[in-house]
Amino acid sequence: MPDTAPDAHIHPALRPQQPSAVAATHTGHTVHTARAALASQGFRPVSDDTMLLVRADHEEPHYANIAANLLRSTSSTVHVTDQLQEEIDTEWRR
Repeated sequence: MPDTAPDAHIHPALRPQQPSAVAATHTGHTVHTARAALASQGFRPVSDDTMLLVRADHEEPHYANIAANLLRSTSSTVHVTDQLQEEIDTEWRR
């Protein structure tokens, strides 16, 4: 029976050096799909295992949330940090 466990693990977080930016680190052998989903929401590669989202309108949490939902639909494991989740939740209250 094939292993159906997700191989891509993505960790979106606010970037300490630039609080409005969201960095998404990823690990695993099948990260090409994860990188494509992140890129579709504006994330750009900054290293082999990290992509960064910076927007002029400061809507990074909104687009990070969309990316997280896309990634979950591909069976990737997504761990949004508490600080980013708080920003995502705040966006819904505005």
